[in-house]
Amino acid sequence: MTSIAELFANQQAKLVTELFSPVSHGTTKGDTSEAGWRKLLQSFLPGRYRVATGFAVDHLGNVSLQNDIVIYDEQYSPLLWTNDHAVYIPIESVYAVLEVKQTLDLTAFTAASEKAQAVRSLTATSAPITHLTGKADVKQPITPLAGLLTQHCGWNPPFGDPLVDAMRKAGAAGQLDIGCALEGGTWVIPTDGDYESSVVVGAEHSLVFLSMQLFNLLQALGTVPRMAVPTWLEAGGVTASRLAPPDR
Repeated sequence: MTSIAELFANQQAKLVTELFSPVSHGTTKGDTSEAGWRKLLQSFLPGRYRVATGFAVDHLGNVSLQNDIVIYDEQYSPLLWTNDHAVYIPIESVYAVLEVKQTLDLTAFTAASEKAQAVRSLTATSAPITHLTGKADVKQPITPLAGLLTQHCGWNPPFGDPLVDAMRKAGAAGQLDIGCALEGGTWVIPTDGDYESSVVVGAEHSLVFLSMQLFNLLQALGTVPRMAVPTWLEAGGVTASRLAPPDR
């Protein structure tokens, strides 16, 4: 009988193979890496989670920086705009944003942290969600997760004082909940947000740990809120009047 350890080892090898599989000819190294990570996450995560590159948008017209990877939900919010390179997603639907870089260092961490802050600064609406029982509940907006995915690690040791110092300076708004340097390993901050209690795993199981822990964090968020459509329409200047009754 195959052990869980063997299954995880096989899954790690499979994930590495998928991540570094060839993509379309002519892409840059960065584009190739981003595409590989998106493909890996979309193939691993359950169907309720969509993966793309794009922007988060709120009803006030604020737009985040472009995120290499956005994990979002399509059930309660539509995509606002799409083009050949990115999607524009209502902030209500955003579960997580992930930055992709070649090397884990302070520059990469800071860039990912700034993008996390830009997303978390947006204002989400919420409307009642009607269940099969007919009961309607309002889901409070979630705080999107944020993370950093790299191949190399510029810090030695990978998850020593430099990473802890960067986490401390980032604060709650810029917190990176999860990160991976394939050659060094993966870290994850517990759901209570205490970075000093972060857990890490080495390179041997970095991708399996990343995938499972990311899924664990997403599950802890629960369902995203339903966007308040009237609020969006009003903010967009779309007004309506009642249908006039016919003349009698």
